[in-house]
Amino acid sequence: MARQVAQYADTHYYSTTGSAIKNIHIDYRITTNTKGINPNYCSKLVWQAYYYGTGDLPVMYGLDGEVIVPTTLPALFTQAYAPYQVGRY
Repeated sequence: MARQVAQYADTHYYSTTGSAIKNIHIDYRITTNTKGINPNYCSKLVWQAYYYGTGDLPVMYGLDGEVIVPTTLPALFTQAYAPYQVGRY
């Protein structure tokens, strides 16, 4: 699953071909458009990568018209995929 999420993020936010050459340039702006890729912001990018990048797996709760705050990201995972350790190493 980690590879799927990383590949989605790479090909939607950095390079459409998955290469080391950046050809995607996203504007940074906090908006309530959770499904739009541009503009984007850090926590929305993470949510989108897990929501869309995992295919049909119910990993994240769907959102529409909300700002995704970084501290709420762990609560947006469904119970089956909830992180068990956050902020520790």
